[in-house]
Amino acid sequence: MLCRSRRAADCPGGVRTRGSLMISRRNIYQLSQFACDLVALAIAWYVTVLSRVALNPIARANLALENAGRWAPPLDSVLLVWIGAAIFLRVYSAPIRMEVWTSVRRAAETTVAVLLVTASVMYFASDLASDKSRSFMLIFSPLSFAMLTVSRFSAHALSHRLARKLPPGQGVAVLGRQTAAAEIVRRLRSRPDAIYARGIILPEGDNFTPGSDVPVLGATADLAATINRERLGQILVAANAIPPDELEAAFEVCTRMGVAMSWALFASGSAGYGDDVEIVDFRGTALKPWQEHVKRGLDIAIAASALVVLSPLFLLIAIAIKFDSRGPLLYCSPRVGKGGRYFTFLKFRSMYTDTGRSAVARSNEKDGHIFKIRNDPRITRVGRVLRRYSLDELPQLTNVLRGDMSLVGPRPLPAEDLGPDGMSPRFVIWSKERSGRRPGITGLWQIRGRSRLQFEDMVRCDQEYIRNWSLGLDLIILAKTPLFVLNGDGAF
Repeated sequence: MLCRSRRAADCPGGVRTRGSLMISRRNIYQLSQFACDLVALAIAWYVTVLSRVALNPIARANLALENAGRWAPPLDSVLLVWIGAAIFLRVYSAPIRMEVWTSVRRAAETTVAVLLVTASVMYFASDLASDKSRSFMLIFSPLSFAMLTVSRFSAHALSHRLARKLPPGQGVAVLGRQTAAAEIVRRLRSRPDAIYARGIILPEGDNFTPGSDVPVLGATADLAATINRERLGQILVAANAIPPDELEAAFEVCTRMGVAMSWALFASGSAGYGDDVEIVDFRGTALKPWQEHVKRGLDIAIAASALVVLSPLFLLIAIAIKFDSRGPLLYCSPRVGKGGRYFTFLKFRSMYTDTGRSAVARSNEKDGHIFKIRNDPRITRVGRVLRRYSLDELPQLTNVLRGDMSLVGPRPLPAEDLGPDGMSPRFVIWSKERSGRRPGITGLWQIRGRSRLQFEDMVRCDQEYIRNWSLGLDLIILAKTPLFVLNGDGAF
């Protein structure tokens, strides 16, 4: 929750925490709540079906359990429509505070949405006016409310456990002179459940004093590389601790990479720093154009639906990979996303695990920032099939839901192929242009030849897409992609 007090003394722990500092914990809670709600709805549906069958002796109509799909709304349809409704109604945008009344109220609001979704599914799946439909709804209504109430408390407990066990996703660093910045870090570390303070970043010319318990992460000259290396989500600037020109350069880097920048003020102003630390946003939140909101909504709706529909295919691919070769199911690697930020890129593993790029570096058939070999010996038998039909790319639907990627956009490049700041020192204009967009699962490059194209062709495709972007262009690319994927042309 955002503390609205002007002074940090009025906030728990003496630190004024803002929403951007809570991003990792909020994301964990939202994912936990989403998963718990889906499980709760599935349980409520099954219990409702069993309860209705048990009432056959006193009901007007006898219903068979094996025919539940005929007289009850299909569970997969209810869950699929619910995902879309939850996104539209912003069900998971509530604060992560644990309050009994708030949790019950939110459960009631969610139940109303669930009932509307279920009624809509039943309207299209069966006769809404029949006694069977009404009896199902009469049982399902209180059960869904009870299960969703339990779900909210379960999500709080689950997210708290995950937040303690999982490594932090986004960290905080303080930019300023060592003494003042280190003191701010110590205050932030007093609240490890809310803020993960990694260390300090020194301005140019500041002398480092060894022996401090707070690590120095880097200097302003290599700020972009430090952000990627330390996975920073916010930079706090110690007041009056950095020259204006350095501050402006740091602000430009943070703006490009999507990192929040704030002032960290000692409210007392005394030499001993007092007891208060106040954090004030350095810049306001810019409103995105409506096109970006629509694009993001389209990404979420299609990616969520595809994950549900393609889940049996995911299982078959996982079994094939496991039987074909040893190693993990997924290949995870750092890729460069919007603003030059690193993110964890997901693919089904298509190569043997004991081979690296260095062993076949001389066989690369491409130039620039592309590494491709037509008959790559590192690829497994199953991997060749996955790559030919781009099935290895399917886990990136999860990257789309997380906001790392979009359905359509420039392809994300490996972090090792670019500079530590996520930019290309050789192709500066191109890398700056593509850093303004989320990378995509598909794009112009994929529907114009895929791996058959050279690096220069990819650059032209990226620039054409970025400079002529429209929602219509995205829809055209999405419509053409399946045809090129099924054809398998240009994939290796």
